Amino acid sequence: MNTKSNHDLEIPDFPDDNTMNIWAHPGTKIKVTEQTVQNGYTGDQEVVKKWLEIGKVYTVAYTEVGQSRTSVVLQELPERKFNSVNFVEV
Repeated sequence: MNTKSNHDLEIPDFPDDNTMNIWAHPGTKIKVTEQTVQNGYTGDQEVVKKWLEIGKVYTVAYTEVGQSRTSVVLQELPERKFNSVNFVEV
């Protein structure tokens, strides 16, 4: 396993840990995968399963970065918020 140095902190590089950038710009393409649909709380997982398709590409409208959670609003479903941990960038 490789590590990335962030000042004095060594951060492990997990090649399978590809959740999206929480600071993603509008227009960024993202999708839910078989792995990321399992991330987050049970409620996050249920919302993703109800409203989104695994493998389908969606477009970020904007993100709302909080202290312990980042919400993603999609151009395709602007009335819903999803947890960023359920997406990877494509």
